[in-house]
Amino acid sequence: MSDCTIRKSKRLLIVSQCFYPSVNRGGPAVSVTNLAKALAAQMEVSVITASYESGTKQTYAQIHEGKNRLFGCDVFYLKDTSPKALERAMQEASPDTIYISSLFSGAYTIPALRYAKKKKIRTVLAPRGELQPQALRRKTVKKHFYLGALKLFGLMKNIGFHATSTQERAQIKKHFPKAQVFTAQNLVIGGTEVSRTREKKAGELYAVAVCRVHPIKGLDRAISALKTVKGRIVYDIYGPIEDEAFYRRCITLAQELPENVKVRFCGAAAPENIPQILQNSDVFLMPTQTENFGNAIVEALQNGCPALISDATPWKDLSEAKAGAALPISGDYAAVLQMFADMSEQEWLSWSVGARTYINSKLNSRETLAIYLKMLEG
Repeated sequence: MSDCTIRKSKRLLIVSQCFYPSVNRGGPAVSVTNLAKALAAQMEVSVITASYESGTKQTYAQIHEGKNRLFGCDVFYLKDTSPKALERAMQEASPDTIYISSLFSGAYTIPALRYAKKKKIRTVLAPRGELQPQALRRKTVKKHFYLGALKLFGLMKNIGFHATSTQERAQIKKHFPKAQVFTAQNLVIGGTEVSRTREKKAGELYAVAVCRVHPIKGLDRAISALKTVKGRIVYDIYGPIEDEAFYRRCITLAQELPENVKVRFCGAAAPENIPQILQNSDVFLMPTQTENFGNAIVEALQNGCPALISDATPWKDLSEAKAGAALPISGDYAAVLQMFADMSEQEWLSWSVGARTYINSKLNSRETLAIYLKMLEG
């Protein structure tokens, strides 16, 4: 029997605190999971991650501790995430390239950088928006001390960076002027095929947000914008409560709304349920302060749900494509919401088609995949 096995060119190790089936970490978990799925056909992919949800110590029900085979990858789910345990898993993965998702997840980032430096392994680090000014304002002294320590001990020398936008590239260069930065948007996996089970009626609006309950997502502004919208309005918010004080503020704002408007906090949704939630909604409403990429926005558009968001994301040209609207943070969200509330099924469908068409034209080009392979293979 002849040997016709085709060996993939390189062994890639992804080190990330969050990965499938994490819900609490939101976009970063989706980004890393999609990265592993998309590159598994091109490279031998391994992942090192925690075996439990962020903020808990409860092991995921869907996996077992240790090495699992998922999405064509070897995924090491670790309960013990000490530096020694991480090093053992890295040795077993035996990578040609290490991709580190997160700059400030020190318990993962520092051991991975040390191991890569000791073994002289090609390394790429993705800050995932952590160098945005809004992000650095939180725990700013601690973060600047951490960055200084990384530089002092030489852990950032000779590594590459992955930016998902030109804005993030500039933020990386501000802190690491001599760094090699590769700019490529997140790789995205196509949406699940499900069917919409409700019809859009004029005078009704089902709005949705899928995000962490945190001030940066602008849910308070979204709730306030609903106050003057006429019709039967429902706003469902799916996601973990990350900031209790902000959650209480949103509850207070919701209680002040007129009787025709209902706001519901639905908790975190399982990833497999999100496509159906989005397809049964009329508009994705999230006037976020900033988004490095916006996985939830992308998934909404993929599922035919027009997005009403701020202009502090990469998706600024929604209106021209009839895919939604990107307004200034202080913009008139109520007027756009009223427009969607007044739409009939036929009118709304043209926007739903526009959302799908728009995002499909933006994602996963051959050029983007080529940048990833150059970044990771050298």
